[in-house]
Amino acid sequence: MISINSYVISLYPIEGVIGAMKEMIIILRCFKLAIFIVIPVVSVLLIINTIKMVLFSRRSEISIMRLIGATNWFIRWPFIIEGAIIGIAGAFAGYLSLFFVYSFIYIKAIEYVPEFSLLQPTFITNIMLFPFEMFEIFIGFIGSIIALRKFLNV
Repeated sequence: MISINSYVISLYPIEGVIGAMKEMIIILRCFKLAIFIVIPVVSVLLIINTIKMVLFSRRSEISIMRLIGATNWFIRWPFIIEGAIIGIAGAFAGYLSLFFVYSFIYIKAIEYVPEFSLLQPTFITNIMLFPFEMFEIFIGFIGSIIALRKFLNV
């Protein structure tokens, strides 16, 4: 790397820069892995909490349903579907925020460093929406089932 300072040209070894960049990439990969683990766990905990609040507010209805002979799955299914709907809403909100943030980053990166080869934001709309939705529906199901097992004991 060449630096011009007060009309003096000095050379810096590029190996140090490359080493620092490799270390930064390793740190960013670890950070990415931590984020991909923490966010789904937090989503499940939020869904569990939401379903528990709904179960608590409907406990008299649930006891009446049990008294008249409703099966366990007849009681569970509305809450499982509600968890899936919460998951879909969360996935859609996350998808929109990801799309807008990535579009902003994409525009700024192309503006300042046109040599970057980033994926276009339309990739996110065309390919990433379905996996987002499926993953969040799964997380909604898991959160609902955990809340139902702990609260209903059915």
